[in-house]
Amino acid sequence: MSEQNDNKKNGFAAKILQVGTAECAIFFAVVAMVLAVLMLYLGFWKTLLIAALVCVGLFLGGVKNKKAWLTQVINRLFPPKSNVPYRATKDDLPPSLKAEQFSEEAKQDSAEE
Repeated sequence: MSEQNDNKKNGFAAKILQVGTAECAIFFAVVAMVLAVLMLYLGFWKTLLIAALVCVGLFLGGVKNKKAWLTQVINRLFPPKSNVPYRATKDDLPPSLKAEQFSEEAKQDSAEE
């Protein structure tokens, strides 16, 4: 009997954040209702402070390697500069410029002949 309860709990927990399921809809409806009640009773700025502190607590408790995670986020937002200069290839050009470049190359080839 306890195995069935564990399977039901795991199934529900897995579906809470799976978009398109009824469990997900109910979960986010409850979250939205709690936020609405907090905004009505506490005001916007106090609710925003509570949400920010919850996010900080979630980060502190949920991320194992904080330095690596922060480094990854910063590198994603601001990619490190490369020492190799960027050179556009034919694949990087938009189709309109590709056509112009190929027509110029064809003119040069015909002029050389």
